[in-house]
Amino acid sequence: MYCLSDELLGNIKKISQEIYEKTKGVVSYEEYIVLPYYGGNIILRFDLKKEKVTLDELDQYEALMYEIVKDDFLIDFMGDVYKKVGLDISHLDEYLIKCAHSYHEEKILSSPFCEKVKKDAEYLLKCVDLPKETKVWEIQLEEEINLFILGKKNSLVKQESADGETVNIFEVKSEECEGLIKAAFYAKRKKLSLVKVLLES
Repeated sequence: MYCLSDELLGNIKKISQEIYEKTKGVVSYEEYIVLPYYGGNIILRFDLKKEKVTLDELDQYEALMYEIVKDDFLIDFMGDVYKKVGLDISHLDEYLIKCAHSYHEEKILSSPFCEKVKKDAEYLLKCVDLPKETKVWEIQLEEEINLFILGKKNSLVKQESADGETVNIFEVKSEECEGLIKAAFYAKRKKLSLVKVLLES
């Protein structure tokens, strides 16, 4: 799969190292998530090695990170970083639903990897006997493969095996997913931190 390819992982490593160096080791790479349905976008997620941080500082960090990743990737920080500036993770679903309404006109652009990512999603859907047309929100690559499909509730649908790998299939609320991707593109366009957009939605 392209999502696990040396080409992609090498690109992520190179970009992450540049971000680490430009921020003098304050911003460090943590993980990536793959979003097939919404333009095949890939989000790079980072940690911030500071005890205290302001919203304006996060604006500056994320603007700098976008200068480096350009239009190849989306970026954000881990939830623990955003909690430092007042984001209540237990109410994340409410923030995301508000974003889906507040930024409903925001355009979702396709990534340069769109077709490759969609083929990965189709491959995994075939492996777990789901229709090719199933809307895959996210492919999460950990010790097991987590496949999140767009729906009306948050729940585990089933567990399958594909090429010796365990694949967990989850349903997630489509409105919340749309809120996140639209908020991310709005934040990028306005050169704001994603958390500021979430809090002000």
